[in-house]
Amino acid sequence: MKRAFISGWIACATLSASAADFGGELRLQRNWQAASSDGPLPQAHALQPLIPSGAANSSRAEAELHGRWQALNVNALLRQDHTDGGSRQTRSRFNELYLAHEQGAWGASLGKKIVSWDVGQAFRPNDVVQQEDRRTLYPTTLEGREVVQVEHYGADAASSLVWVQPQRWGEGATAPVASNESAWAARHYQRQGALDLHGFARLGRHSGPSLGAAAAWVADDAWSLTASARWLQRHATAFNPQAGATTQLLLGASWTGEQQQSLMIEAWHDGSNPSDADWRAWQQRNATLQAAHDPLALASQASALQANRLRQDNVFLRLAWQPGAWTWSFDTLWMPADHGRMVTVSGQWQGDRWKLYGALRRFAGPDGSLVAQLPQRQAAVLALVWPF
Repeated sequence: MKRAFISGWIACATLSASAADFGGELRLQRNWQAASSDGPLPQAHALQPLIPSGAANSSRAEAELHGRWQALNVNALLRQDHTDGGSRQTRSRFNELYLAHEQGAWGASLGKKIVSWDVGQAFRPNDVVQQEDRRTLYPTTLEGREVVQVEHYGADAASSLVWVQPQRWGEGATAPVASNESAWAARHYQRQGALDLHGFARLGRHSGPSLGAAAAWVADDAWSLTASARWLQRHATAFNPQAGATTQLLLGASWTGEQQQSLMIEAWHDGSNPSDADWRAWQQRNATLQAAHDPLALASQASALQANRLRQDNVFLRLAWQPGAWTWSFDTLWMPADHGRMVTVSGQWQGDRWKLYGALRRFAGPDGSLVAQLPQRQAAVLALVWPF
């Protein structure tokens, strides 16, 4: 892999002189985290200080290089992470490395590629290929999936058929199954005036079939509405790796003003997340382990807490404003089941060459809410970017 990665960087550099699209970014990033006092991991740390608290400050330096020459597309990433008082790690990967060709109304791609579908912003039920982790504190280029893709384009329609991770077709199921398995995925898009319609289908090697549909309607110059739904024959949660059928639903609306201000609200139900009964049993087990002073077992309970996979029902609100070179945003994710919330404030300044980005996220909620039991009470990031 290391040799292939170096070869990719050399290929990008060699093709840069004649590439139709060549560039990259150098990024310096500083991350801060404040530990929570509630939840299984902080409680286990209090019982046994050798167990990490789950919050640590770190620094990161990244170099991302992308290039395109004829049919070859490359996006390579070199990253070095340093945790305060900890180790230094250097990693490299290809975000994308694929061949693409178009012939008339047909297109084909082969290799590692980012293929993102669906109409939602904070949540995407039908993002069945990329399965992107939404709402990261500092969004950067995604790492694509290995795909074989065939597409057909029309004036008001487009169809795609994707074999996702074909190299894993003969492998057994490994968690998380939906992300690690081989699968077939298809999408059809149809435009009807101001209405965009999407149909989706997926057949996972181990997770089985799922069907979905989505729509986006541009009502006027200011308002747009979105909806997405998906049915899954099987799914897996942190507590049940072989759960049965479930559904995912999304409704959203957005407004854009004349002064570069915007408002977005989305509400969704994600049946693939653990149920309220699952979480109640989990909290009861935490209380038992804490009373028994069993820090190792208590710490293991924290593995069920994934910030983007907590409650099934969620409401998301985002306000944004772009005055000149600045972009400001405020958003909150609210979970009605226990009134937990994640509040984020971010700002970005774009100069002629440099870009500065900062964000602060607060995890809050009543005692006993899942958000309040995450290992971090708050997280912040500051990034300096030089694109070239």
